[in-house]
Amino acid sequence: MTDLPPVAQRWLDQLTTSTRNIDSLVAEGFQGCSLLDLLPWLDGGQGLAAIEAIDWVKSQPDEDDDVALMTADVEGLDRLLEWMLETRGSCPMVYAPEEDVVVPDGIPLLRPTAYNLPEGVTSDEVLDEEFSENLSELFAAIKDSYGNHAHLYRIDYGQLVETIEQGILLVGQFIDLNDGELFDFSMDSMNQRIRYQSTGRYHEGFSA
Repeated sequence: MTDLPPVAQRWLDQLTTSTRNIDSLVAEGFQGCSLLDLLPWLDGGQGLAAIEAIDWVKSQPDEDDDVALMTADVEGLDRLLEWMLETRGSCPMVYAPEEDVVVPDGIPLLRPTAYNLPEGVTSDEVLDEEFSENLSELFAAIKDSYGNHAHLYRIDYGQLVETIEQGILLVGQFIDLNDGELFDFSMDSMNQRIRYQSTGRYHEGFSA
């Protein structure tokens, strides 16, 4: 484990360790983040103070030996993640129950489209079966961060192709299927950053 300031290490050492693993804690209503993902925020200062404000327990290691800090304070965790996004533009992935997606009648499950295309190439040609499968795997990181109700709407194909050799930069929009809100997003695999920002409600295709 990365060396931490003594104050952070003492805080970690005094946390209660649960008898249950991550999946069991999630099933009981807990949510949390991998300890490894939280380490950069535990190097002192505001990050440590923000994390300390929540009542955590340490999970038992899972099959990959990952230990998570888990909490029943879901609202407090949401505030922490929002603060992380505002502070550094990224936050750790969250262990949480998958939400049931209830799609309003006015929101069709659209097939994603691509823009910023080479001249003479259509979105359907670009988004063939193999590319769409790879895109779904990439977009899974957005779902892990935002929630299972994020539905990919559009991607910037030109930006993706331009950066793919240096590290994937996926840019586009997704829809929150629970309420139709539209978000701009970007996912930078090199710097491991995910950003998203609401652009308002989705209107195209809504029933009257």
